[in-house]
Amino acid sequence: MRDAWAGFVQDLWEQRPALIGSPLIEVLPRLPADDLYRAIVACAEDFCRRGRQKVRFYVEGSEIDLLGGGHQALLPALRDRSFEGYDRRIRATYPDYGLVIADWHQFDGGLWARIVTAVKPLLERVGISAARMDTQMFLGTYKVTPFGVHIDATTAFHFPVVGTKTMRFWDADAVSRHAGLRGAQDYSRFLDGSVAITARSGEALYWPSNRWHVGESDGSFAVTWGVGYWVGHDMRDLAMHKALRSLEAAVALPLTPPPPDDDLLAATEASLREALASDGFREAFVRTWLEHHSALGFLRVPPPLEIIELEPRTALRRRPAFAIHHARATATSSCIAAAGRSCVVPASPELEQLVQALNTRGEVTLAELLGLAEPAIVHRVVEVALRSGALVAD
Repeated sequence: MRDAWAGFVQDLWEQRPALIGSPLIEVLPRLPADDLYRAIVACAEDFCRRGRQKVRFYVEGSEIDLLGGGHQALLPALRDRSFEGYDRRIRATYPDYGLVIADWHQFDGGLWARIVTAVKPLLERVGISAARMDTQMFLGTYKVTPFGVHIDATTAFHFPVVGTKTMRFWDADAVSRHAGLRGAQDYSRFLDGSVAITARSGEALYWPSNRWHVGESDGSFAVTWGVGYWVGHDMRDLAMHKALRSLEAAVALPLTPPPPDDDLLAATEASLREALASDGFREAFVRTWLEHHSALGFLRVPPPLEIIELEPRTALRRRPAFAIHHARATATSSCIAAAGRSCVVPASPELEQLVQALNTRGEVTLAELLGLAEPAIVHRVVEVALRSGALVAD
């Protein structure tokens, strides 16, 4: 199917919106509605416990404060049993509603692996996003996207699960000519020059990051999930931020009245130089970078898996979606990453053989791996790869 991706990249990628059908749709993931529903329920439950997920609920175009307003009951629950059951419960009170949930893939490693498997051949052609990859879920009866006509720094695929999905698009020139189009929910005056595309279950919508867009419908219940490739270079900032967190203690300064004197500035500069040259900074930076690439650009990944105690004869098999990544961090340490999780191990000339065996052999036993490198390193690498889901123990 590489030829289908080659044609897609040549004709559509970051160029124009399109309805995706055969043959490309055959390799894009078709995810079961029941599995998707359980994943968004788990995401909503995590949001209610910790508030860290991106969950937004709208009624007649206005956002409801779910946590501060005590409206958690508006979110999907297992008792609803399905998307349709959830819709019946909510529509009885709110005929016009919308729910947006981001990064639900964290809560079903199997669904995430299917998405990664599908988009990996594309990423091999266009490169892994230097910003991030994410997933979205849109469901409800809203007639127009609650936040109106907008643009995201993302090139996106959207897949209808229930009902249909219609998106309307404008190019940047149209938005420049019509200042009132930005954020508009009533854009009936600006339809000239726009393009509307409708997808049904079994099809997909694609659009590039340079298109303003809005979702529209006749008010029928619909469910659509999407995967986005963000355009930008956020990873440099993220890697630097995570690395700098390891230096906070090293560069902490006492409070002094401003402005600082020359001696304090010189001491601070020296402290920063020393910290930036430290092994801790280098390891944190390299780990972040490898985690990003090993997860094919997804910043949020499923929680680590529980693993059983392995025996020497245990067979280990790598999931095709993922590869084991490694890189030297310092003179004495290397970083290993798999499916977004990582560790630091002592630098070893045998490490490359170990990683190569995991990446290239269809199946390899723990005993075979123990013959390639120090046992402590083998066990650490295998543990990270198993807990991330990149490796499966048979």
